[in-house]
Amino acid sequence: MNKDFFKKWMPTMTGLLCAIFMTGAGAAIYLETQFGSDTITVLADGLHNLFNVSQGGGSRIYNLIFLGIALIVGRKYIGVTTLIYAFSVGFFIDFFSGILSPLQLATFSPIGKVGCLLIAQCLYGLSFALLIRYQKGMNQADAIAQGICDRTKLSFKVVRTIIDALTLLCGWLLGGIVGFGSIIAVVTTGTFITIFQGILNKLLGEK
Repeated sequence: MNKDFFKKWMPTMTGLLCAIFMTGAGAAIYLETQFGSDTITVLADGLHNLFNVSQGGGSRIYNLIFLGIALIVGRKYIGVTTLIYAFSVGFFIDFFSGILSPLQLATFSPIGKVGCLLIAQCLYGLSFALLIRYQKGMNQADAIAQGICDRTKLSFKVVRTIIDALTLLCGWLLGGIVGFGSIIAVVTTGTFITIFQGILNKLLGEK
């Protein structure tokens, strides 16, 4: 029985841990480049300013808010990995921000900053695709998007892009850093998730 439990949950927990690490690293890259954060990090940054907490603390507040919305809109897509992800990723944002701070990414050239942000977007796309793949709970934004897709029959990319745009607007109104990187995030996040879902399906087999 223990062996069956281990076999069932080991891939999921490994994927979850990788997703948390990659999300934390991606958010930290966005924050350290100061070239405009991704949509979620803009909102978390705004909440960080509003409540005078750390960047990770702002992320945890964001996660709680979106978890509540996801429970209403896309409850069936919420699972144990969603909860673990929501309550832990903020700590990894603080952790990776501390590691990246000495690199002074904000002093990079514009081309260098864009390169950093594309790396961050790849980390985000892969991390969210992993959470979707193992079907034990998506991240909150994706759960909301999937719930809306079920009701409207719109494509995931379209709904995710709309959510990203609204998240960006709310974050900007709260004082989050918005810039060129934010545009990259709005335009590419849904697409990157779809791309990495396809890659994972090819490498690991269809779910």
